[in-house]
Amino acid sequence: MIRALLLTLLTATLLTGCTKATPAGTTANGRPASDSPTAAKAPARQDVDTTAFKALMAKPDGLVLDVRTPAEVQKGTLAGATVINVFAKDFNQRIAALPKDKAILVYCRSGRRSVRASTQLLSAGFTRVYNLKGGILGWQAAGLPVAPYTK
Repeated sequence: MIRALLLTLLTATLLTGCTKATPAGTTANGRPASDSPTAAKAPARQDVDTTAFKALMAKPDGLVLDVRTPAEVQKGTLAGATVINVFAKDFNQRIAALPKDKAILVYCRSGRRSVRASTQLLSAGFTRVYNLKGGILGWQAAGLPVAPYTK
């Protein structure tokens, strides 16, 4: 009986190794996991509603980016928006020329293509990307103004 118990303990020790357990939320050296260089999160798109999007537009460090097609843009756009069609062959080159220190406020018609554009913006090195949930349709449904497009 004692032999079986010792054999079980020895086997358990060999299988688990001689390392000490690390508490949840810490690294092997005892530091908080958030301090670990590998714990750094990649920038992520933030999906925001019309109220938050409008507030972000009022800040001086934001750039509004309309990623709709030319035909859609002709129907109206948000005031001051930069227009770059997400389907354009040079989309990645054109967004690369945008200032990286700005918050990019991106929208499309309904919010689907702007998610695609947001992913491309993040891949291009932008760190503050805000996507308008519901797109310009949601904007208009909230009773917010759309400006005529002028080149």
